[in-house]
Amino acid sequence: MDQLGYPAVIYDDLDGFEVYFLDLPDCPVTADSLEEARLSAVEALADYAELLAEEGETLPPPSPADAPLPDWLAEDHREPVERLLVPLEPSTASL
Repeated sequence: MDQLGYPAVIYDDLDGFEVYFLDLPDCPVTADSLEEARLSAVEALADYAELLAEEGETLPPPSPADAPLPDWLAEDHREPVERLLVPLEPSTASL
């Protein structure tokens, strides 16, 4: 089976970069560089999936890659530096 991908956006912040998953408002990521932001997003998604699994919950299904920003992100009014799909192995997702 193919990997699942969760859409995310990366914003440039004065102190580095911030990553937000469109479907997971409780899983923000901060990093010092753009490359670190991308890598940290993969780790954060896996950790979040594991935490939910320990609590008997699962990740919601991912939105399409081209989904519009949810209201909670659109209200930010910043332009994302990058949109990306963060991969998650299906076995990790506990789907």
